[in-house]
Parts: sequence; structure tokens; C-alpha cells
Amino acid sequence: MALFAGGGWQDIRHTEVDAARLLLILNQFGVAIDDFCAQLQCYPTYPVVRYFTPEYKLQKLDFLLRYPTYFSYELIELYRLRVPAASDGEEIKQLVRGILSDQEPDRRTDLYRKFFRGAYERLDRVEAWWYSRQLVYSRTEPRGNARPVKYYFLTDKVDTVVTHLVSHIPHAAWYEKRIQLIDKYFGEFSAEQLKNRQYTHAPYQNAQLSEMIPDLSPTELISHFEQTFEEPIGVNFE
Repeated sequence: MALFAGGGWQDIRHTEVDAARLLLILNQFGVAIDDFCAQLQCYPTYPVVRYFTPEYKLQKLDFLLRYPTYFSYELIELYRLRVPAASDGEEIKQLVRGILSDQEPDRRTDLYRKFFRGAYERLDRVEAWWYSRQLVYSRTEPRGNARPVKYYFLTDKVDTVVTHLVSHIPHAAWYEKRIQLIDKYFGEFSAEQLKNRQYTHAPYQNAQLSEMIPDLSPTELISHFEQTFEEPIGVNFE
């Protein structure tokens, strides 16, 4: 299987890399087909077992995956705000220190472009890649005068592909572990709540349309950590 071939950390986006990474997100967050979903106008004629919606939320979850510094900052913020999922301060401190010790801000950050509603990239090629392999079918549900909503319908082949990715490709195994953490801490947030959280950061908010969204500075993260936990972060990084 040629997933992740050619390297995924180049400036030029690789469709198969994006397709594999986003497939891991859909696999984690997709839910079983229910009666409501089965009655949608856009429900496919192909056999499907799970679905995810909206595309808007997929992009916001992917942003947390691609920006370890934002992810770290938001973990600390959830603890500060006493969000139940992030109530274990020692666990949060260990996670943040591990992210910095592993130099994830330098090694893992994959910049996103700014669009009208925040981080966004066209997924046409990714969706075509999924379709050609009978993995995920994307469909748009009309809503009268409101904006249509995109649904992603997953087939039973997704589990097999994800198992192969995680077992054979180190990048995919790392993605899966981080996606599980994103689900643990941010899984209950709506797309709008995730967007609002991301817009609280000046670099995100001030990025111009079609520009890359800058990462947070080490100073911002260190300051937030030390003010929240009232102890040194204890990790040297730049």
C-alpha cells in the first residue's frame, strides 16, 4: 500500500498523506449509522457502516493534530477552565512536557491556510482518493435556505486500511495516538466551539485570508504553563 510514499512533511501537499491522516480522524470520530442518518437525502446507495459530519469540524480537529503547540496550549487552558475531561493536572503537565521534549513544534507542525471561517483546505482530491478506493463517500445534504451540510459515509473497508496504516507506518501510529488524545480532551466540543477556541489566539485571528496560520510562540506556551501550574516548565526548547 503506497500510503505516505514520498514523505509527508514537504511543502507541497500530498493527497495520499492528507487522505490517510484525515481517514484516521474519521475512523476515530465516526459514529454508527442511525435512523436519522439513514433518512437523509444524501444517504448513499453504497453499503456504509458509519458517518461523520460536518466537514467544518473535520478541519478543526485536523488543526489540533497539525499544530502541537496549539494543542498543548489548549490542554492547559482546558485544565485552567476546569473542564472535566482535563481535570488531571499531572497528566496534562506530563503530556505538554513530552510534546516539547520530543520537539514536536519543530518536527510535527504542518501549517494550515486561513479561510473565511478559520483553518480550511479544499478536500476535493482527498475525497476522490477515498471514493476511488471505496473507503469514504462524501455527500452534501440540502437544508432549504441554510448552508448545505457535508456528510462523510465510511465503509467497512476503513477499519482494515487503518489497521494496516497504524501497523506499518510510524507516522500513522503517531497520528492515531494523538487523535485519540484529541478525542479524549476535545471530543465533546462542537465545530463552532473548536473554532471559537482557536480564534482566541491572536496569530490565528490575525492571519489574513489564504495565508498560512502562524504557530504560537514558545514564550506564549511557557508563560501559560507556568502561570497555570505555578511551577517551571522544566523543558529547554526554542
